[in-house]
Amino acid sequence: MFDSVDFTYFIAAVVALIIGFLGSIIFAVAKGHSKRRLMALALVVALAVNFSTLINWAYVGDLSAGFLLLDFAFIAAFSFFGCALGTLPILGIRKLWRSYSRRPG
Repeated sequence: MFDSVDFTYFIAAVVALIIGFLGSIIFAVAKGHSKRRLMALALVVALAVNFSTLINWAYVGDLSAGFLLLDFAFIAAFSFFGCALGTLPILGIRKLWRSYSRRPG
């Protein structure tokens, strides 16, 4: 049903989800203020991990530039999606906690 290349993109999303989730926990514990910086940093780390581990660099010379660009684009898109899903639960809980703790009474 799924080709091995398609499976690679799902692994990229799962790796990014884990990195985004762990990054958001560190962000919440460290009382970070910039959500954009968190997303940018998590995405850069996820892309670095995904590009270094999921691409078989031994065969890159045999592939066309168009295929490589498409592969990089899909890995980047799945990484962004995974990071966004990974950060949402912790940032949502953090927002609820802050709004609850600021209530008078």
